[in-house]
Amino acid sequence: MARKKEKIVVNLDLPKDDNTLTRLYIILFFSIILGISSGLFWIANSGFVPTANGEPMFTNLYCGATAEDELGNPTGEYFQTNQKPTYTQNQTCAILQDEPDRITWENEQWTMVSKRGKNFDVPGVPESATGGTAVVQPLWLNYSVVASGDYEYAVAIRSADGKVIDDDNKTANAGPQQMEIVNIPPDTRYELIFMTKQEGQLLQEVNIDMTVHYQDGVPTNMNNKSLWLGPAVDVGPLKVHPTIFLNFFGLTFFFFLYPASYYWEKVEDAKNEIEEKFPDFLRDLAEYWKGGLSMTVAVQTLATSEYGALNDEVKKMSDQLSWGVKFSDVIGQFAERVGTPLVRRAITLIA
Repeated sequence: MARKKEKIVVNLDLPKDDNTLTRLYIILFFSIILGISSGLFWIANSGFVPTANGEPMFTNLYCGATAEDELGNPTGEYFQTNQKPTYTQNQTCAILQDEPDRITWENEQWTMVSKRGKNFDVPGVPESATGGTAVVQPLWLNYSVVASGDYEYAVAIRSADGKVIDDDNKTANAGPQQMEIVNIPPDTRYELIFMTKQEGQLLQEVNIDMTVHYQDGVPTNMNNKSLWLGPAVDVGPLKVHPTIFLNFFGLTFFFFLYPASYYWEKVEDAKNEIEEKFPDFLRDLAEYWKGGLSMTVAVQTLATSEYGALNDEVKKMSDQLSWGVKFSDVIGQFAERVGTPLVRRAITLIA
């Protein structure tokens, strides 16, 4: 019966081309692309590029291509004229839409009140900037009053010139109450007033929560989460915006300089580690050579020794020598791979 031949498997760990520079070029390519993109985005939003309507170039390009009204009709022409877009026109573009911000009083408490008031301001968009569109700014006032008896009292909100915007007459100890104003125009020095109508009697406790929704005319993208400011992140007591628009200026230089320099620093660190172990390798190589071994046999013997970062290089040299490559060529290729002045000088003396 014929004897079955066994297959011989040879694992050739061939020395591979050094791809250090190839990786560097790839990193540089993507770093430059990202850096240029970040820089262009910053320039397009910075106002350094003058436009006919005074809006940033990026805004005009994006809104000119995407803006549409509630019926789906394109409104991009608003951003392609020499007139600054109105509030209403900005509302047709996704990145320029304004959403309500809030003014709040929470858990405000007044005690022993006969007559007391507090001023507050309501920001908002001037009528001249709305393009005729009514901007609604609602106010909600939640309150409760506690007194020693069911005394009558008045609550009112009035403007700076004394005009009463809304008022109500209530009875103390009646539980939670609410006042709502559908639209409170932007103005300063509004006044909230509580006053007892029972002479000589005090309201022992007045608890107030008030909320005003207002539009400031600044697109939400520019004062909340956005391409300009980015999402807020709480860092301890601080609130930071890691992707704030101004960061794109810094990101430009970051992408240009950091990735490639970081990679090259790691390459140099690896070379330094090899160079650090190289004297140990040379010393052992010289001892074997003095002992009568050829350089080829000495290198192959040292391939099993421990040289830290140099282990792979010694193994490569041993493999090349076993394939019949001349020692001078092997040691020369090693010097080229490592590339440090110390190694090259030492190899020149050996080869």
